Amino acid sequence: MHTIDLVILFCFILTLVESFPSSTEPPYSVFGRQNKVRPRFRRRELVQEEVRKTMLTYMTSLKGEITDVVLEEMIDYYNSQTSKLYRLEKELSSLKNSSLPTLQNGTTMNDLIMRLSKQQRSFASNISSMEYKIKNLTNILNDLLNELQKPVQHVRRLISIKKDFDDNEIPIDCDDIFRQQSPVVSQGIYRIKPRLSSESFDVQCIFENNTGWTVIQRRMNGTIDFYRGWDDYKNGFGDLRTEFWLGNEKIHQLTNQGQYILHVDITPWDSSMRTAEYEKFALDNENENYKLQISQYQSAISTAGDSLSSPWDNANGASFSTFDRDHDNLFYDNCALTYHGAWWFTSCFQSHLNGAYVRSPLALQNTARNGLHWNTYALYHSMKESTIRIRRKHTSETSEALAI
Repeated sequence: MHTIDLVILFCFILTLVESFPSSTEPPYSVFGRQNKVRPRFRRRELVQEEVRKTMLTYMTSLKGEITDVVLEEMIDYYNSQTSKLYRLEKELSSLKNSSLPTLQNGTTMNDLIMRLSKQQRSFASNISSMEYKIKNLTNILNDLLNELQKPVQHVRRLISIKKDFDDNEIPIDCDDIFRQQSPVVSQGIYRIKPRLSSESFDVQCIFENNTGWTVIQRRMNGTIDFYRGWDDYKNGFGDLRTEFWLGNEKIHQLTNQGQYILHVDITPWDSSMRTAEYEKFALDNENENYKLQISQYQSAISTAGDSLSSPWDNANGASFSTFDRDHDNLFYDNCALTYHGAWWFTSCFQSHLNGAYVRSPLALQNTARNGLHWNTYALYHSMKESTIRIRRKHTSETSEALAI
């Protein structure tokens, strides 16, 4: 029961008690001026005052909450006893005003006075018994409330844990998923929330060599059109199950929560898969036109050559360009418009994996400029498939590199 409800109920009970005269009020006498019988009713006043004090003491000392059922029982009982006293006084008043013989009236009044005294004694005894009963019920209720608080506290703890999980434990990338769920994870689509992101989103994850890679681009069959404008490349498009671009804003959020490694897989039409890996990869924010930060090409483990940071055409520091946002280095041309794609163009590119999908055998001809290109492997030959993925560099890897 709420505190305000207890206050209202307490005031109601006090009103009932105050409706009867206290010991300080002039006594009501059924004999008018015959004050000789006044001592006979003094006992009623004392019992009534005792009840009043008992009620006040109980209501002010009651600790904890008590249900409406117990309080209503107390009020109903008090009202019933009060009604009995009222009926007795009314009967005495009626006898006083009757025209019966004095002796008969006197005899009847004496009987009523005895009945009244008996009722008053019973009333006081019952009040005392009821008080004891209510105190016992209150103790039981307090015990029950304490027991009920246990699951409530447990739920609150679970809510707190859930909030902490929501705020801190949602994976920030696929490598985080691997560390939370290993060894039961398998390649697929998962939900992540980078530290810089206000919302979570789905990504495709690849798990291999005890780490998780977050895929940011996939080309495999030409079902998705990659000749799109700035907003599409900013927000992402395609189908995570087939072909897609994750989105420059998401890539920016991912790569600015730690040091990230970039891994590129390309598959030619006429050969097996080739790879290129870079130790440092990041995108600046949109105000910087998602400028590319790329360095530390890993020649020892790469088989496709360096088409992003090579000395003859270094895309490190290049802004992202689309047909409606031209940020390349050519003042007289728009590389994205000319080659039907979007990339970190220089003048124009050594690599371009977001171009038009060109199928074999046209893809194997040197004239196929509108394609998926990685020129350090095959000049102007369009690839059959490409996958670009990233992962956070582990602290242990950074320590080992510094030691070397």
